[in-house]
Amino acid sequence: MTATAVTAAVNSDGRLEAFLRGTDGSVWSMWQTVPHSGPWSPTGTLGGVVKTPLSTALNTNGRLEIFGIGTDNAAYHDWQTAPHAGPWSGWSGLGGVVSELDIAVNTDGRLELFGIGGNNALYSNWQTAPHAGPWSGWYSLGGWISQVFVARNADGRLEAFGIGADHALYSTWQPSAGAGPWSGWHSLGGWVSKVAVACNTDGRLEAFGIGADNALYHAWQPSAGGGPWSGWSKLGGWISDLTVACNSDGRMEVFGIGSDGALYDIWQTVPHGGPWSGWNRLGGWVSQISADRNSDGRLEVFGIGSDGALYDIWQTVPHGGPWSGWNKLT
Repeated sequence: MTATAVTAAVNSDGRLEAFLRGTDGSVWSMWQTVPHSGPWSPTGTLGGVVKTPLSTALNTNGRLEIFGIGTDNAAYHDWQTAPHAGPWSGWSGLGGVVSELDIAVNTDGRLELFGIGGNNALYSNWQTAPHAGPWSGWYSLGGWISQVFVARNADGRLEAFGIGADHALYSTWQPSAGAGPWSGWHSLGGWVSKVAVACNTDGRLEAFGIGADNALYHAWQPSAGGGPWSGWSKLGGWISDLTVACNSDGRMEVFGIGSDGALYDIWQTVPHGGPWSGWNRLGGWVSQISADRNSDGRLEVFGIGSDGALYDIWQTVPHGGPWSGWNKLT
């Protein structure tokens, strides 16, 4: 199996699992056989054909669920039939016409799926009961965006972020936890080509974006769940992709792919604050990345190599280095 994309997730028993999209759109997975440790399982097929990297979420009853876009541009999902275990359900359609997806969990435990429609508006579709169907069907949240990323505020309200036609970052949010109608769209300014959002340990959301100069920029809420947002601040570097993870001591860490194809990272030097470190080179050659945290607190990053194989690299101690060096998983 030759992979083009990877998405990492954590099972309810603490084992990392990597979901892969093959060159033919097929979906595969492999997992740690014990929490925060190897050996990893062989790759196993989950069937289906998807056009984009997968989105993942953990249901409140401990079952992982994955979401992808089919060849008909509809959304599909597949789920574990028991907590952190198979067999998987098989793919089921959620309808719609979407070009990108993200998934979030409401405070009452219901998953909510977000997709960009054929008109570039944002749509959402949610479980009508925690970890269960039927799903609601698609509802428009308006706007015009080319990428979607969803995060949950400290007070439980979901907030969706998207890149507008002017390349500024926009957001819309629930007025109260788990409820609509959603706010209108609000511009956070800037010029970004790719975005990721994470929550600081003090409850403030922070957005990261790649600027027109390929440097990393960030903007943040001044207080938990509140605005107005800060302006954009430059963190430097030259990256073509990014992902964000939170260390076990509360410090955010951003990973990006450099112009040489290697993985780089930069991190907060104190929890939910600056100054940030400089950029550090972790080596390798990867074309797409995903990061998550092991149950023992060590971050682990996954990337697709030039040979289409899956590679991983990890912190050797929780929230610290040195890093392991790259390991080939497939």
